[in-house]
Amino acid sequence: MSILKQKIKACTQAKLKSPTLDQSIPTHKVFQSQQNSPDLPQGLKLKKSNSEPKKRQRLKGDCFTPKCYLQAKNIVTNFGKAIATFGLSKLALPYLSAELEKPKYEGKLQVSDFIEFMKENKANINSIDNLRNLLLTKDEDSAKSIALKQCFQVIAEIFIKYFSVNWIIHGRVTYKLEHLKFRFKMLRRIQNPQQFTYLKSYNDQKLLDKEFTKDSW
Repeated sequence: MSILKQKIKACTQAKLKSPTLDQSIPTHKVFQSQQNSPDLPQGLKLKKSNSEPKKRQRLKGDCFTPKCYLQAKNIVTNFGKAIATFGLSKLALPYLSAELEKPKYEGKLQVSDFIEFMKENKANINSIDNLRNLLLTKDEDSAKSIALKQCFQVIAEIFIKYFSVNWIIHGRVTYKLEHLKFRFKMLRRIQNPQQFTYLKSYNDQKLLDKEFTKDSW
């Protein structure tokens, strides 16, 4: 009986001396340290813990945003950047020169001024507010700034009327049909920048919500 007691005592002391895992250390970190331990026999591997965090995997090309919303997402930005690119191109030069010959621009603006204006603001066109600020004149604007905005408005109208269809069809626009649908709405917003606070009307939004609901089911 004394031998049995000695064995139990020896086992208890061995357990007390063995290191305990710190609860603050993640399980997968402990696994890695044990896996790399030199005390392990060669070829022996520990079983990986199930508590190790798994990386989220997403299917390539998959997107949670419904297609009906993606189609109308960047229409204003795309049109705005295309207008700015057109304003810097040789195609716009005849229209720009003819516009600057009008008496209201006399002594206020030159072609080089407008080109510089386009270069400075092209990269900043990424929302309705930014495009609206390039069209809407304010009381505190200087005479040159007002002339630049008026000239930009004219160039934007010319692009929408005569060049936008070619840009949509042959350009790198992804959702071509949606851009064609919103073309005349963009023209009306450019002609009336005071009301350019949105692009999609209430009915358009209802249609988008209806499409989203249909796709969800």
